[in-house]
Amino acid sequence: MINEKCKTEFKQTECYNKYQKKQESGGYMYQRPQKQIKQTQNKIKVTKPLKRTAIKKKFKIDEEYENFRREVWQRDAKCDPPKNGIVKDWRKFCTFWICLTQQERLKFLESVNGNEWMLNTIQVAHIKPKGAHADLKYDPNNAVLCNFYAHSLLDTHKDPITKLDITKEQREEWFKRMLNIHKTEKEKEELLRWI
Repeated sequence: MINEKCKTEFKQTECYNKYQKKQESGGYMYQRPQKQIKQTQNKIKVTKPLKRTAIKKKFKIDEEYENFRREVWQRDAKCDPPKNGIVKDWRKFCTFWICLTQQERLKFLESVNGNEWMLNTIQVAHIKPKGAHADLKYDPNNAVLCNFYAHSLLDTHKDPITKLDITKEQREEWFKRMLNIHKTEKEKEELLRWI
């Protein structure tokens, strides 16, 4: 289970669909309208707002991020990124899947158990977190393609196969394995210096 709030597969699917729609529309948040105070003939009446109103956040379209994303997709998948990262055959694009042994693949598919819908979304996963390493946010050498399920587990320092807690070093080991896919020896040396 990825999210403690959404314990059933249906709720997780609905939650993810809302998230996707929110991202497509540029994101939004709700704000409760202010309470209004009315004064009539020596009486003060406070009216409660009837409903929440949606306020659109204004996100800049980050062209630099789109170029970065395109570079990672070109390097790892040899194609342009699909809209929202949703693909038909995720196994061809996910560097996490490609780096696994046959036995690890079987264990991984068992651990997914009900969250298969998360596998079809391929995301650009940062090796060094972009919050702590803002200077590496747009560096293609600091990213790999990974399915949404494994990416979310790795970001929360969980083993993608066993779902057990892992250390920072173990997380970096997973990314080292992913970086070694499709690379020449020279490229491997160049990429491993980021870890």
